[in-house]
Amino acid sequence: MKKKIFLNYYDEKNLARKKEYLFCIQKNLNLNFISEIYIFLNKDINKKEILNLKNSQKITFIHIVDRVNFDDIIKFCIKNFNEKCIIIISNLDIFLDQSNEWENIDKDFFAIGTKEKSLVCSRHNFEEHKLPDETLYFEKLSWDRGDFSDVWVFEYPFNNIFLKENFNFSVGNAPGCDGLMMGLMNKYYSTFAWGKKYKIYHYDICRKDTSNKAKLNFYISSKISGKRVSFILNDRADINPTLRMNEWYRIPNNQNWEKILYEKSNGVAYKSRLNSNYKIKNKLSLIYHILLFKLSQTIYKINKIL
Repeated sequence: MKKKIFLNYYDEKNLARKKEYLFCIQKNLNLNFISEIYIFLNKDINKKEILNLKNSQKITFIHIVDRVNFDDIIKFCIKNFNEKCIIIISNLDIFLDQSNEWENIDKDFFAIGTKEKSLVCSRHNFEEHKLPDETLYFEKLSWDRGDFSDVWVFEYPFNNIFLKENFNFSVGNAPGCDGLMMGLMNKYYSTFAWGKKYKIYHYDICRKDTSNKAKLNFYISSKISGKRVSFILNDRADINPTLRMNEWYRIPNNQNWEKILYEKSNGVAYKSRLNSNYKIKNKLSLIYHILLFKLSQTIYKINKIL
């Protein structure tokens, strides 16, 4: 079964960051089990640097006005694909492991156990020895809790009832998009957070030293119910998922996914800590985070001018 990756590329001004993106695209192009990579981008972006990559014949460009939403990818698949395939939606700074697990995911995962299942993958950091200890500490906490994911995998065609949901929110750079997508997937699929087996690597070194985090306002941390929460924020961040906090879920990674797969059972998924059962608390959290994000974006714009 063919395996297809979907990415969103944009005109990154930070040369070091752009090199990280191109490195990840090249790593994905090198995967022998990937038949095609679909890259959404603005028509005015210069494609030369991407086309100069090895194996670029695998790439199909799809022009969009701004940035890609999950909705754009889902609609593209429905319009253009007539056969079964594996759909892999990925953040741009991610590359898949060259492994038998990924190569055989159709036979060893989707063809076994419950018919309606999907996969989310939490990342392993590429060259993690270059990352600050603080970053690694909080990512370890989030990994164990299953707060985030960077890759979302489906067998096409999609579940028809799943398609009735609202997917009009950005893939990445959208605080809460991971939790929202996991919540939507978990409603209709047995969703596996199996990043330990289906490994993906995250390449984001240049932005994460202390000086860059302060300059770029890379994330704001706050404490909710005694736990620290971090969000990536800049002037392009999509806050639409924030407006849907009541749909956020998390899927802990440390579950016996092998047993769950073969017993045709479901893994454990929890409401996110910002998805409260208390309406008043939920509204206060929503108002607080919207104000926080708007303030952060304003500070980011001022810093860019200065």
